[in-house]
Amino acid sequence: MSFLGDLLGARRDEPIDEAAKDELRLYADNTFALHGQHTSIIDNLKKKIAGGRYDANLAPRLWEYWVEAAAKMYCKEFCSAGQPWHSMFPTALRRALAQEIAKDEYERIVNGEYESTFKPKMSGSCGSSRGRVAGGRTMTKSEVEREFREYVLPGVKSQYERDGLPDHPARAEAWNDFVDGLQKEGRVSRKQSETWTNPY
Repeated sequence: MSFLGDLLGARRDEPIDEAAKDELRLYADNTFALHGQHTSIIDNLKKKIAGGRYDANLAPRLWEYWVEAAAKMYCKEFCSAGQPWHSMFPTALRRALAQEIAKDEYERIVNGEYESTFKPKMSGSCGSSRGRVAGGRTMTKSEVEREFREYVLPGVKSQYERDGLPDHPARAEAWNDFVDGLQKEGRVSRKQSETWTNPY
């Protein structure tokens, strides 16, 4: 089950094991096999920040797949036989970690820790955080598709399409979860989320 898939079933008040969260982050930060995906996400975010297109609400979605990959690898290496990776690191924990990483990595990028010559184009102290688009209206489908391609699809590709072939079921599931999340945030209407066709 994907991070975004089981996110829908998570309780908002699900307790978070801070020690487990810290352990997962330590493992992710120090696992060479995850470095390439991390670098890809950083490069993606640097481009968005430099172009003034960074969205603090959506950035954690890029990290969700990295966190999921780390959780699966950790459990394969350390979990007891039969213990599901998503019970070791529940949805609420992984989501909280992705949000924490997004904030920390944004600060590292704008502080020049990844590139001494990097000069971000910022809007406010934390980049843009659009919520509803200008005028208070909900987003159009083309706007949602653009956000999906920028913030979600890279994670799907790095996690499920390492062979270079599109994983259409994974893309379709991620799209459904993304639109559902936007509807819950008030960025698209319920009618839009129920009537839009899935482009994948």
